[in-house]
Amino acid sequence: MGDGYGKGELRLVPKFEKKGKDILDGGSPYHLRFDVHPIKLWIITATQCNSVHVWNYEDGTRVASWVIPDVTNADGVAFIAQKDWILVRRWKRFEVCETQGSNLRCIKVLTTESDDKLSFQMAIHPTLPCLLASFEGKELQVATENFDAKWKLEHGDQHERVYRGKLNDDTLVMVKKVILDASMQGVHHDTMKSKVVDRLRLLRHPHILTLLGVCYEESCLVYEYMARGTVKDWISCARQSTWYARFRVMAEVARGLCFLHSDPLGTGGPIIHSAIRPATIFLDDRFVAKLGGVDRALLNSEFPEGVEKTLNRTSQLFAQQNSHYIAPEYWQSRAFSEKTDVFAFGITLLEMLTGNFTNAFEVVEDAIEDDDAFENALDPSAGCWNIVLAH
Repeated sequence: MGDGYGKGELRLVPKFEKKGKDILDGGSPYHLRFDVHPIKLWIITATQCNSVHVWNYEDGTRVASWVIPDVTNADGVAFIAQKDWILVRRWKRFEVCETQGSNLRCIKVLTTESDDKLSFQMAIHPTLPCLLASFEGKELQVATENFDAKWKLEHGDQHERVYRGKLNDDTLVMVKKVILDASMQGVHHDTMKSKVVDRLRLLRHPHILTLLGVCYEESCLVYEYMARGTVKDWISCARQSTWYARFRVMAEVARGLCFLHSDPLGTGGPIIHSAIRPATIFLDDRFVAKLGGVDRALLNSEFPEGVEKTLNRTSQLFAQQNSHYIAPEYWQSRAFSEKTDVFAFGITLLEMLTGNFTNAFEVVEDAIEDDDAFENALDPSAGCWNIVLAH
Protein backbone atom coordinates (compact mmCIF):
# COMPACT_ATOMS: atom_id res chain seq x y z
CA MET A 1 0.00 0.00 0.00
CA GLY A 2 1.30 3.55 0.47
CA ASP A 3 2.16 5.68 -2.55
CA GLY A 4 0.97 3.24 -5.20
CA TYR A 5 4.37 2.59 -6.80
CA GLY A 6 6.21 -0.71 -6.94
CA LYS A 7 5.05 -3.96 -5.46
CA GLY A 8 3.67 -4.83 -2.06
CA GLU A 9 1.20 -6.93 -0.21
CA LEU A 10 -2.03 -6.27 1.69
CA ARG A 11 -1.54 -6.18 5.46
CA LEU A 12 -4.85 -6.23 7.32
CA VAL A 13 -4.06 -5.57 10.97
CA PRO A 14 -0.83 -5.76 12.98
CA LYS A 15 -1.91 -8.87 14.88
CA PHE A 16 -1.86 -11.06 11.78
CA GLU A 17 -1.20 -11.19 8.06
CA LYS A 18 -3.39 -13.50 6.05
CA LYS A 19 -2.67 -14.57 2.48
CA GLY A 20 -4.73 -17.44 1.17
CA LYS A 21 -7.85 -18.00 -0.84
CA ASP A 22 -9.74 -15.59 1.43
CA ILE A 23 -7.25 -12.79 0.74
CA LEU A 24 -6.50 -12.39 -2.96
CA ASP A 25 -5.56 -16.06 -3.48
CA GLY A 26 -2.04 -15.59 -2.16
CA GLY A 27 -1.69 -11.82 -2.11
CA SER A 28 -1.40 -9.10 -4.72
CA PRO A 29 1.81 -8.15 -6.60
CA TYR A 30 0.74 -4.49 -6.49
CA HIS A 31 0.22 -1.86 -3.85
CA LEU A 32 -3.50 -1.78 -3.05
CA ARG A 33 -5.49 1.34 -2.32
CA PHE A 34 -8.29 0.51 0.09
CA ASP A 35 -11.04 2.18 2.11
CA VAL A 36 -12.38 1.32 5.58
CA HIS A 37 -16.15 1.24 6.16
CA PRO A 38 -17.10 3.94 8.72
CA ILE A 39 -19.37 1.60 10.69
CA LYS A 40 -18.86 -2.04 9.74
CA LEU A 41 -15.64 -4.06 10.20
CA TRP A 42 -14.97 -4.01 6.45
CA ILE A 43 -12.25 -2.90 4.09
CA ILE A 44 -12.71 -2.59 0.32
CA THR A 45 -10.22 -2.53 -2.55
CA ALA A 46 -10.14 -2.90 -6.34
CA THR A 47 -7.98 -5.69 -7.73
CA GLN A 48 -6.89 -6.44 -11.31
CA CYS A 49 -8.53 -3.12 -12.27
CA ASN A 50 -11.93 -4.72 -12.93
CA SER A 51 -13.18 -6.22 -9.67
CA VAL A 52 -13.98 -5.11 -6.13
CA HIS A 53 -13.43 -7.14 -2.97
CA VAL A 54 -14.66 -6.56 0.60
CA TRP A 55 -13.16 -8.25 3.66
CA ASN A 56 -13.91 -8.36 7.34
CA TYR A 57 -10.68 -7.00 8.80
CA GLU A 58 -11.33 -8.61 12.20
CA ASP A 59 -11.15 -12.22 11.04
CA GLY A 60 -9.79 -11.86 7.50
CA THR A 61 -12.75 -13.49 5.73
CA ARG A 62 -14.09 -12.22 2.41
CA VAL A 63 -17.51 -10.61 2.72
CA ALA A 64 -18.25 -10.00 -0.95
CA SER A 65 -16.71 -9.57 -4.39
CA TRP A 66 -18.08 -7.94 -7.53
CA VAL A 67 -17.03 -7.60 -11.14
CA ILE A 68 -17.23 -4.12 -12.69
CA PRO A 69 -18.60 -4.75 -16.22
CA ASP A 70 -16.71 -3.16 -19.13
CA VAL A 71 -14.09 -1.61 -16.81
CA THR A 72 -10.37 -2.41 -16.96
CA ASN A 73 -8.87 0.69 -15.34
CA ALA A 74 -10.38 0.95 -11.86
CA ASP A 75 -7.61 1.73 -9.37
CA GLY A 76 -9.46 2.94 -6.28
CA VAL A 77 -12.72 2.37 -4.40
CA ALA A 78 -14.47 3.85 -1.36
CA PHE A 79 -17.67 3.16 0.57
CA ILE A 80 -20.69 5.46 0.47
CA ALA A 81 -22.01 4.07 3.71
CA GLN A 82 -25.56 5.39 3.74
CA LYS A 83 -26.72 2.79 1.21
CA ASP A 84 -23.54 0.69 0.92
CA TRP A 85 -22.99 2.20 -2.52
CA ILE A 86 -19.43 2.23 -3.83
CA LEU A 87 -17.41 5.05 -5.35
CA VAL A 88 -15.01 3.73 -8.03
CA ARG A 89 -12.07 5.81 -9.26
CA ARG A 90 -11.05 5.38 -12.89
CA TRP A 91 -8.32 7.20 -14.79
CA LYS A 92 -10.41 10.19 -15.88
CA ARG A 93 -13.56 10.00 -13.82
CA PHE A 94 -15.37 8.68 -10.76
CA GLU A 95 -18.40 6.40 -10.82
CA VAL A 96 -21.03 5.76 -8.13
CA CYS A 97 -22.08 2.11 -8.27
CA GLU A 98 -24.63 -0.09 -6.55
CA THR A 99 -24.47 -3.87 -6.18
CA GLN A 100 -26.51 -5.97 -8.57
CA GLY A 101 -25.97 -9.68 -8.07
CA SER A 102 -22.30 -10.44 -8.69
CA ASN A 103 -21.80 -7.20 -10.64
CA LEU A 104 -21.73 -3.49 -9.90
CA ARG A 105 -24.08 -1.17 -11.81
CA CYS A 106 -22.99 2.40 -12.48
CA ILE A 107 -25.71 4.86 -11.41
CA LYS A 108 -23.76 8.14 -11.56
CA VAL A 109 -20.67 9.37 -13.41
CA LEU A 110 -18.57 12.27 -12.11
CA THR A 111 -16.07 13.88 -14.50
CA THR A 112 -13.99 17.02 -14.76
CA GLU A 113 -15.28 19.82 -16.98
CA SER A 114 -12.80 19.11 -19.77
CA ASP A 115 -12.86 15.33 -19.20
CA ASP A 116 -9.16 15.16 -20.10
CA LYS A 117 -7.48 15.25 -16.69
CA LEU A 118 -6.42 12.28 -14.65
CA SER A 119 -8.34 11.65 -11.42
CA PHE A 120 -6.26 11.47 -8.26
CA GLN A 121 -7.11 10.89 -4.62
CA MET A 122 -10.71 10.59 -3.45
CA ALA A 123 -12.58 10.60 -0.15
CA ILE A 124 -16.18 10.63 1.06
CA HIS A 125 -16.98 13.74 3.08
CA PRO A 126 -17.85 12.69 6.68
CA THR A 127 -20.96 14.91 6.73
CA LEU A 128 -22.08 14.14 3.18
CA PRO A 129 -25.90 14.42 2.99
CA CYS A 130 -27.49 11.02 2.80
CA LEU A 131 -28.41 9.97 -0.73
CA LEU A 132 -32.09 9.23 -0.27
CA ALA A 133 -34.35 6.99 -2.30
CA SER A 134 -37.74 8.34 -3.31
CA PHE A 135 -40.53 5.80 -2.91
CA GLU A 136 -44.03 5.74 -4.35
CA GLY A 137 -46.97 4.88 -2.14
CA LYS A 138 -47.57 1.61 -4.01
CA GLU A 139 -44.00 0.45 -3.37
CA LEU A 140 -44.39 0.80 0.38
CA GLN A 141 -47.87 -0.71 0.33
CA VAL A 142 -46.43 -3.81 -1.35
CA ALA A 143 -43.42 -3.83 1.00
CA THR A 144 -45.65 -3.81 4.10
CA GLU A 145 -48.62 -5.74 2.63
CA ASN A 146 -50.70 -2.57 2.71
CA PHE A 147 -49.39 -1.66 6.19
CA ASP A 148 -50.74 -4.88 7.64
CA ALA A 149 -50.92 -4.88 11.45
CA LYS A 150 -48.89 -8.11 11.58
CA TRP A 151 -45.82 -6.16 10.39
CA LYS A 152 -46.29 -3.32 12.86
CA LEU A 153 -43.41 -2.91 15.29
CA GLU A 154 -44.44 -2.05 18.82
CA HIS A 155 -42.40 0.77 20.31
CA GLY A 156 -44.80 2.49 22.63
CA ASP A 157 -45.92 5.62 20.77
CA GLN A 158 -49.50 5.57 19.53
CA HIS A 159 -48.86 8.51 17.19
CA GLU A 160 -46.09 6.76 15.25
CA ARG A 161 -46.70 3.62 13.23
CA VAL A 162 -43.53 1.69 12.35
CA TYR A 163 -43.69 -1.36 10.09
CA ARG A 164 -41.28 -4.02 8.95
CA GLY A 165 -41.07 -4.02 5.17
CA LYS A 166 -39.34 -5.85 2.32
CA LEU A 167 -38.50 -3.91 -0.84
CA ASN A 168 -38.53 -5.33 -4.36
CA ASP A 169 -34.83 -6.24 -4.11
CA ASP A 170 -35.52 -8.14 -0.84
CA THR A 171 -33.91 -5.42 1.28
CA LEU A 172 -35.48 -5.30 4.75
CA VAL A 173 -36.41 -1.83 6.00
CA MET A 174 -38.41 -0.09 8.68
CA VAL A 175 -41.23 2.09 7.33
CA LYS A 176 -42.46 4.83 9.64
CA LYS A 177 -45.73 6.68 9.06
CA VAL A 178 -45.31 10.21 10.40
CA ILE A 179 -48.66 11.48 11.64
CA LEU A 180 -49.64 14.52 13.68
CA ASP A 181 -52.15 13.12 16.15
CA ALA A 182 -54.78 10.47 16.80
CA SER A 183 -56.75 11.68 13.76
CA MET A 184 -54.05 9.90 11.65
CA GLN A 185 -53.47 13.11 9.68
CA GLY A 186 -50.21 12.93 7.74
CA VAL A 187 -47.61 15.69 7.69
CA HIS A 188 -47.83 18.09 4.74
CA HIS A 189 -45.27 17.53 1.97
CA ASP A 190 -43.52 20.90 2.43
CA THR A 191 -43.32 20.52 6.20
CA MET A 192 -42.05 16.95 5.89
CA LYS A 193 -39.34 17.98 3.44
CA SER A 194 -38.10 21.19 5.03
CA LYS A 195 -38.42 20.34 8.71
CA VAL A 196 -37.58 16.65 8.67
CA VAL A 197 -36.08 15.14 5.51
CA ASP A 198 -33.71 17.95 4.48
CA ARG A 199 -32.27 18.07 8.00
CA LEU A 200 -32.38 14.40 8.93
CA ARG A 201 -30.35 13.47 5.86
CA LEU A 202 -27.52 15.63 7.24
CA LEU A 203 -27.37 13.76 10.54
CA ARG A 204 -24.89 10.98 9.89
CA HIS A 205 -23.69 9.22 13.02
CA PRO A 206 -23.02 5.54 13.81
CA HIS A 207 -25.50 5.64 16.71
CA ILE A 208 -28.34 7.54 15.04
CA LEU A 209 -30.86 5.56 12.96
CA THR A 210 -30.03 6.00 9.25
CA LEU A 211 -32.68 7.37 6.90
CA LEU A 212 -32.72 5.54 3.55
CA GLY A 213 -35.65 7.16 1.76
CA VAL A 214 -38.94 9.00 1.89
CA CYS A 215 -42.46 8.72 0.50
CA TYR A 216 -44.32 12.03 0.62
CA GLU A 217 -47.49 10.46 -0.76
CA GLU A 218 -47.90 8.29 2.36
CA SER A 219 -46.02 10.60 4.79
CA CYS A 220 -43.52 7.80 5.34
CA LEU A 221 -39.84 7.67 6.23
CA VAL A 222 -37.87 4.56 5.30
CA TYR A 223 -35.09 3.58 7.69
CA GLU A 224 -32.43 0.88 7.82
CA TYR A 225 -33.75 -2.34 9.31
CA MET A 226 -32.84 -3.05 12.93
CA ALA A 227 -32.75 -6.84 13.15
CA ARG A 228 -32.56 -7.04 16.96
CA GLY A 229 -35.49 -4.73 17.66
CA THR A 230 -35.44 -2.23 20.52
CA VAL A 231 -33.45 -2.21 23.74
CA LYS A 232 -36.69 -2.95 25.56
CA ASP A 233 -37.19 -6.08 23.42
CA TRP A 234 -33.57 -7.09 23.92
CA ILE A 235 -33.57 -6.81 27.72
CA SER A 236 -36.83 -8.74 27.85
CA CYS A 237 -34.98 -11.64 26.18
CA ALA A 238 -32.74 -12.61 29.09
CA ARG A 239 -30.45 -14.94 27.14
CA GLN A 240 -29.03 -12.19 24.93
CA SER A 241 -28.57 -9.09 27.11
CA THR A 242 -25.47 -9.63 29.24
CA TRP A 243 -24.41 -6.90 31.68
CA TYR A 244 -21.27 -5.96 29.72
CA ALA A 245 -23.25 -5.71 26.48
CA ARG A 246 -25.70 -3.42 28.26
CA PHE A 247 -22.83 -1.16 29.34
CA ARG A 248 -21.62 -0.96 25.74
CA VAL A 249 -25.11 -0.04 24.52
CA MET A 250 -25.36 2.63 27.22
CA ALA A 251 -22.11 4.18 25.99
CA GLU A 252 -23.27 4.10 22.36
CA VAL A 253 -26.56 5.82 23.19
CA ALA A 254 -24.64 8.45 25.17
CA ARG A 255 -22.51 9.17 22.10
CA GLY A 256 -25.60 9.52 19.93
CA LEU A 257 -27.26 11.87 22.40
CA CYS A 258 -24.07 13.93 22.76
CA PHE A 259 -24.03 14.28 18.97
CA LEU A 260 -27.61 15.61 18.93
CA HIS A 261 -26.79 18.11 21.68
CA SER A 262 -23.66 19.37 19.90
CA ASP A 263 -25.42 21.58 17.32
CA PRO A 264 -24.92 19.03 14.51
CA LEU A 265 -26.86 21.12 11.96
CA GLY A 266 -24.89 24.29 12.66
CA THR A 267 -28.02 26.24 13.59
CA GLY A 268 -26.64 27.50 16.89
CA GLY A 269 -28.52 25.10 19.13
CA PRO A 270 -28.91 21.44 20.07
CA ILE A 271 -31.48 18.97 18.81
CA ILE A 272 -33.69 18.02 21.76
CA HIS A 273 -34.85 14.44 21.42
CA SER A 274 -37.58 14.64 24.10
CA ALA A 275 -38.53 10.93 23.88
CA ILE A 276 -35.51 8.88 24.99
CA ARG A 277 -36.45 5.51 26.43
CA PRO A 278 -35.63 1.83 25.77
CA ALA A 279 -38.39 1.62 23.14
CA THR A 280 -36.75 4.31 20.95
CA ILE A 281 -33.26 2.77 21.01
CA PHE A 282 -32.79 0.17 18.26
CA LEU A 283 -30.20 -2.59 17.78
CA ASP A 284 -28.84 -3.85 14.47
CA ASP A 285 -27.78 -7.42 13.73
CA ARG A 286 -24.46 -6.83 15.54
CA PHE A 287 -26.22 -5.31 18.58
CA VAL A 288 -24.97 -1.81 17.74
CA ALA A 289 -27.31 0.74 19.33
CA LYS A 290 -28.96 3.47 17.24
CA LEU A 291 -31.22 6.19 18.56
CA GLY A 292 -34.54 6.49 16.75
CA GLY A 293 -37.23 9.14 16.95
CA VAL A 294 -35.00 11.98 15.74
CA ASP A 295 -37.50 12.83 12.99
CA ARG A 296 -40.13 13.63 15.62
CA ALA A 297 -37.58 15.77 17.46
CA LEU A 298 -36.90 17.75 14.27
CA LEU A 299 -40.61 18.12 13.55
CA ASN A 300 -41.29 19.40 17.06
CA SER A 301 -38.35 21.82 17.08
CA GLU A 302 -39.60 24.08 14.31
CA PHE A 303 -43.16 23.90 13.12
CA PRO A 304 -45.27 26.15 10.89
CA GLU A 305 -48.10 28.24 12.23
CA GLY A 306 -51.28 26.21 12.53
CA VAL A 307 -49.47 22.98 13.38
CA GLU A 308 -48.04 24.26 16.69
CA LYS A 309 -51.09 23.48 18.85
CA THR A 310 -51.43 19.97 17.43
CA LEU A 311 -47.76 19.14 18.06
CA ASN A 312 -47.89 20.68 21.53
CA ARG A 313 -50.87 18.46 22.36
CA THR A 314 -48.96 15.43 21.04
CA SER A 315 -45.88 16.27 23.13
CA GLN A 316 -47.97 16.82 26.24
CA LEU A 317 -49.80 13.53 25.68
CA PHE A 318 -46.47 11.73 25.32
CA ALA A 319 -45.28 13.31 28.59
CA GLN A 320 -48.42 12.19 30.40
CA GLN A 321 -48.19 8.61 29.10
CA ASN A 322 -44.45 8.34 29.84
CA SER A 323 -44.29 10.45 32.98
CA HIS A 324 -41.49 8.47 34.67
CA TYR A 325 -39.10 9.55 31.87
CA ILE A 326 -40.01 13.22 32.29
CA ALA A 327 -37.84 15.51 34.44
CA PRO A 328 -39.66 17.36 37.25
CA GLU A 329 -38.79 20.78 35.78
CA TYR A 330 -40.75 19.96 32.62
CA TRP A 331 -44.02 20.14 34.54
CA GLN A 332 -43.21 23.73 35.49
CA SER A 333 -41.98 25.06 32.14
CA ARG A 334 -43.74 22.60 29.79
CA ALA A 335 -40.58 22.74 27.69
CA PHE A 336 -38.12 19.98 26.79
CA SER A 337 -34.40 20.76 26.99
CA GLU A 338 -30.99 19.12 27.12
CA LYS A 339 -31.55 18.56 30.85
CA THR A 340 -34.84 16.73 30.27
CA ASP A 341 -33.09 14.53 27.69
CA VAL A 342 -30.33 13.71 30.19
CA PHE A 343 -32.96 12.88 32.84
CA ALA A 344 -34.77 10.52 30.44
CA PHE A 345 -31.45 8.92 29.49
CA GLY A 346 -30.67 8.42 33.18
CA ILE A 347 -33.99 6.64 33.76
CA THR A 348 -33.26 4.50 30.71
CA LEU A 349 -29.88 3.51 32.20
CA LEU A 350 -31.56 2.53 35.47
CA GLU A 351 -34.05 0.39 33.56
CA MET A 352 -31.20 -1.32 31.73
CA LEU A 353 -29.49 -2.01 35.06
CA THR A 354 -32.55 -3.40 36.81
CA GLY A 355 -34.63 -4.80 33.95
CA ASN A 356 -37.54 -2.90 35.52
CA PHE A 357 -39.51 -0.70 33.12
CA THR A 358 -42.02 0.75 35.58
CA ASN A 359 -40.29 2.08 38.71
CA ALA A 360 -36.53 1.61 38.24
CA PHE A 361 -35.76 5.00 39.80
CA GLU A 362 -37.55 4.13 43.05
CA VAL A 363 -35.96 0.66 43.19
CA VAL A 364 -32.42 2.04 42.81
CA GLU A 365 -33.10 4.99 45.13
CA ASP A 366 -34.12 2.62 47.92
CA ALA A 367 -31.06 0.40 47.39
CA ILE A 368 -28.27 2.85 46.57
CA GLU A 369 -26.93 3.20 50.14
CA ASP A 370 -26.77 -0.54 50.79
CA ASP A 371 -24.31 -2.57 48.71
CA ASP A 372 -26.17 -5.85 49.15
CA ALA A 373 -29.53 -4.25 48.35
CA PHE A 374 -28.02 -2.57 45.31
CA GLU A 375 -26.62 -5.85 44.01
CA ASN A 376 -30.03 -7.47 44.51
CA ALA A 377 -31.65 -4.63 42.54
CA LEU A 378 -29.59 -5.41 39.43
CA ASP A 379 -31.18 -7.60 36.78
CA PRO A 380 -29.98 -11.18 37.54
CA SER A 381 -30.71 -12.29 33.96
CA ALA A 382 -27.74 -10.18 32.76
CA GLY A 383 -25.22 -12.41 34.56
CA CYS A 384 -22.69 -11.59 37.27
CA TRP A 385 -22.50 -7.78 37.25
CA ASN A 386 -19.39 -5.71 37.87
CA ILE A 387 -20.86 -4.00 40.93
CA VAL A 388 -18.29 -1.19 40.97
CA LEU A 389 -19.07 -0.19 37.39
CA ALA A 390 -22.81 -0.51 37.92
CA HIS A 391 -22.68 1.63 41.05
